[in-house]
This record gives sequence, C-alpha cells and structure tokens, in this order.
Amino acid sequence: MWQDFVSGMFSTLSGFMLWNNVRMLYKHKKVKGVSVLTTAFFTTWGFWNLYYYPFLDQWWSFVGGVTIVSANVVWVYLALKYSVDFSIRLRFKFGFSVEKIMKGMFDIYLPYRVVRVSRKETNE
Repeated sequence: MWQDFVSGMFSTLSGFMLWNNVRMLYKHKKVKGVSVLTTAFFTTWGFWNLYYYPFLDQWWSFVGGVTIVSANVVWVYLALKYSVDFSIRLRFKFGFSVEKIMKGMFDIYLPYRVVRVSRKETNE
C-alpha cells in the first residue's frame, strides 16, 4: 500500500525534526514560549497511533509514529526538567499540590510572561 509508505515517510521525517527540537532544548536548557501541555497531548495521541496502526496493517506509519512518540516523550521530560518548578516538585515528592504543578505548566511557558534576567545570565 503506497499510501502507508508515504504517510510513514512523512511521520518519520517529522520524528527526526522533533528530535532536533530535543537537541536544541538539551543544548539551551531553557523553555520559553511553548506549552508542555500541547506536546504532552500530541504524545498521548501518538501512543494511540502506536496501538492503532498495527490494526490497520500500516507498518510504515507505525515506524514513523515510534520516532514521533519517542522524541515527544524525551522533549516533555526535558521541558519539565528545565522548568523552574521541576526542582521544587522533586524536593517535595509527597507534599506537592496540584495547584503548583498546574501553575508551573501554564505560567512558565507563556510567551508573554515577563522574566527578570540577572546580569549573570546576560553575560553568557
């Protein structure tokens, strides 16, 4: 089925492009102007596709889906790791509140949020 092959190639190329996002996030270690929630949603959709594609006998799309989901999982992990609230949440493993997590997910990643930059950060 040539349609599956074309879809799989687009998915695989998309996965490699997402891995470039992972590489850049790892390099800069800063998350600005994006929402982790959006990528987390598309990651769950990707997991569904990994379950669904074999039922349709679309193995090329399945391979592409693996590259997309794996990149998204790593990106979400790194985005949370490099966010300001992540270290706080690790310190209070059992004493965290849902409000802190939700605040961290929505406030940190908004592009219009004012961020105070110290002199140390500007000299890098």
